[in-house]
This record gives sequence, C-alpha cells and structure tokens, in this order.
Amino acid sequence: MTETSSMKAMTWRGGNNFTSDQLEIPQVIDKTCLIEIDTAGNLHDYESPTATDRMLLHLPTITSHRALPITLPLELSEAQNATYGLLIKRAHQINKDNKES
Repeated sequence: MTETSSMKAMTWRGGNNFTSDQLEIPQVIDKTCLIEIDTAGNLHDYESPTATDRMLLHLPTITSHRALPITLPLELSEAQNATYGLLIKRAHQINKDNKES
C-alpha cells in the first residue's frame, strides 16, 4: 500500500554539506521504505528494475538505524558517495541551519 505525506530529509549540497528539508515521503510498502538515489543525489521512489547508475537503499522505520544498501552502482558519483557516508556510514556532519557553506 502506498502512503503519501511529507518528511524531513537531508539534501546533499556538495562536499560534506547537507541541509534539512521537508519532502514528500517516498513509496512505502508494508512499512518498508525503498528509495533510489541518482547520480546527482536526488531521491526517487523505487521502481523495478533499478537503473544501473542508481543506489537502492532500504530506510528502516527506526530512524536511529542506518540505511541498508540493496544495490550500488559499480562506481558511486560524488553525490551518491556523500549519501552513502551520511545514511550508511553516518560519517558526515549535518547542517541544521539550511545554509549552504
């Protein structure tokens, strides 16, 4: 079942700079959230099959848990690498002011 509402999301702004933004929630299927991240770092609803240049991630319902990579491109773009660091490795600082620096 697909649900639609909004959520807080981190937007990659280049380098290690992320901002907190309000976005529409991606496709939710039975409390499982699968998202795709394109080479520019944009979030997309999961569509089968996933394009070979996109990351497919499972976002857990418990927000303190790390995202799980389902598929990764052979070579991550700079934006995908930053997303990987933030959501999977938890290796970046978050800019809570929504300011680009």
